[in-house]
Amino acid sequence: MDNDPVKEFARWVIRNSCFEGYDLDGGQLQDKAVELGLLREETYDPEKHPNVSENFDAEEGDRIFVFTELVK
Repeated sequence: MDNDPVKEFARWVIRNSCFEGYDLDGGQLQDKAVELGLLREETYDPEKHPNVSENFDAEEGDRIFVFTELVK
């Protein structure tokens, strides 16, 4: 089977939602994406992450997740 993390994530989402009838939540999706190297955790810095506050109300020092190079 292909070891591409993006494909593995897609298979996991489909298998655990459509095929198994589970309702995935954002936390489960985020955890799986981190596990597969699609997201990484960083500490919010408004100078380094200027667009993050557009998505949610982040404050300096908050834990955020950003895309890795695999999905940029």
